[in-house]
Amino acid sequence: MAARKKAFKKAAPEKAKPIKEAGAGQDYELNPVEKPKSRKKFWLIAILAAAVIIAIIFTFIAIKNINTERSLPVKEYAKAAIGIACTDKCGDFECDEVVCMADGCPCSENYRTCPNDCHAEGFEKLVKLAKGSECLEKGELKEEYAFNPETRTWWINMKMKPEFEKQGCIPACVIYEDEDKIELNWRCTGLSPE
Repeated sequence: MAARKKAFKKAAPEKAKPIKEAGAGQDYELNPVEKPKSRKKFWLIAILAAAVIIAIIFTFIAIKNINTERSLPVKEYAKAAIGIACTDKCGDFECDEVVCMADGCPCSENYRTCPNDCHAEGFEKLVKLAKGSECLEKGELKEEYAFNPETRTWWINMKMKPEFEKQGCIPACVIYEDEDKIELNWRCTGLSPE
């Protein structure tokens, strides 16, 4: 038994003993043990990570709010901006840019809120654009027209000549603002007998 204990003692690694270097006056360890990483560095990284996460969250919230506001129809957004209950008169062929600011007054109109009334084009200019097209060969233009800002097209209602009339159709002459193109759109509902 005693021999085994001695064997264990000899096999066990010896602890590092500090030794003094001659004349230096400093202690050195033979087997240096790694010291734990600095706590300051850990906390700095943790604070930076938290700041980045908070910034991302606020960015998503801001984007969501912007999209919500823009998803309102332009007219409703304009009404909400002035905070009054105005009367929507878009489509009466008069651009009401300057209006009173009280309940019941017409809503202020501009190109964005009412492109039908406030677009620069007049009916006479649209008739000139339609000259020589299929529209004027088969009928005449009415003074009922609208501008579609998404497709940038003018839709002018038509009165067709008797030989070109189609049952169940409300034809319109379509003028493309960005292209040199004018076409007759029959706007038929259901099946039309031919």
